[in-house]
Formats: sequence, C-alpha cells, structure tokens
Amino acid sequence: MKMKKISRKVVYRSRNGKFTLVSDKVALPNRKIYQYDSVIHGGDVGIVGTVGKKVVMIRQHRYPVDKFTLEIPRGFINKGESMHACAAREMEEEAGYMPRELKKLITCYPAPGFSNEVTHIFFASSLAKTKSKPDDTEFLQTKLLDIRKAIKFVRNSKIQDAITVIGLLTARERGLI
Repeated sequence: MKMKKISRKVVYRSRNGKFTLVSDKVALPNRKIYQYDSVIHGGDVGIVGTVGKKVVMIRQHRYPVDKFTLEIPRGFINKGESMHACAAREMEEEAGYMPRELKKLITCYPAPGFSNEVTHIFFASSLAKTKSKPDDTEFLQTKLLDIRKAIKFVRNSKIQDAITVIGLLTARERGLI
C-alpha cells in the first residue's frame, strides 16, 4: 500500500544545489496524515577501479561521522551529465586515474528511509594514470589496496561506507576482482 503526497514544503536547499531537504504532508494507507521529512538528491556514482591486483581507494575525513574512511571514488552527477561521464570524471578528479573501460555493476538506494538518492556503481579497468583534481573542499589521499585486503577490511568493518561495501562485494561476486 502506497503513501500519497498531499503537499510539500522546501525546508533547505544546499549551497551547491546537490540536495534539498523537504517536509511532505502525506496520506498513509490507513488514511492518517503524516509529516515525512526527506532529502531530495540528484544521484551519484561510485567506481571500483583496479590497477593490477589492487583496488583504487580514497582515504578522507568524513565530517558527519568524524572519522577517516576508505572508500571507492564517488561523486555527484552534474545536471545534464550522464552517469558514465560522471564515473570517468570522478575517477580522474578524486584518484588521478582515467578509465578506458567502464562497466555498470549495480544501482542502489543507500538510504531509502530518508532520501531518494540513487547510486550507480561502476567497475573501471584499463586505468591510465593522470593527475587528480579534487574540489576545493576535498582533502583526499589515493591508496592502492590489495584486493584481498580490501575484502578483508569489508568483512572486519574497517571499510564501513555502504557504497564501497556494495561495490567491492558485487565486483568480487562477479569475478571482476
């Protein structure tokens, strides 16, 4: 049974235009009215890239969890940009590698309980080394992590980013890493 939107109020728009916080009045299947707050998100990509037997990872401090994380390169899809173009751009910007081949692995909703964000995860191969070009607000370290070690880090929760976990395990399950 589906909820139905009655009205929407924009609570906040991010400065970069990448997401909006909204408060919707919705009719529930039991006919009660409920206020549902959610984040409207333009979508993003994650990229599992390999160099030999190593996977390209990004180490960065994530302010909301106040921890350094190991993640696959990822980023927002710009307006009018294809998800493939975004994946290639983010791989180069964040990690300094340009993929010659990109294969879509999986699409997922990272947090459907409060956001419509959709993430498209790709596998990148035949990587050409370039120069990274992080945004002014990104302070990143590119790491090449042994594939077996990366999977071990997922299993023992040293890698906790959901998109990274999904990307690595999907690539592993498909025999790509």
